[in-house]
Amino acid sequence: MVFRPHEGRHIEHIPDDIILPDLIFSPQFGRRPLSQSNKALFIEAPTGRQIGFEETQERTEALAVGLKEALKIESGWSGVIGFFAPNNVCLACEFCLT
Repeated sequence: MVFRPHEGRHIEHIPDDIILPDLIFSPQFGRRPLSQSNKALFIEAPTGRQIGFEETQERTEALAVGLKEALKIESGWSGVIGFFAPNNVCLACEFCLT
């Protein structure tokens, strides 16, 4: 599948100093504002359940806070956390934490 930028959106330079959540959720990097996003980000094939950008952002932030508290991680930590979990649309926000 080929992805094309939205009309009128063009990025001259692709930044290499941003984190994945900012790239996915921030309009600063060419992302349409969440209020204008009415399409699903993830769709669970067997049930047809859809998860949109707003729910994904909420779940990603909640998971980040939970991991920070549970693992006693300090801000600015640059380590790696691995996940061993079944393939499930409910766990897709893990990939947005990078």
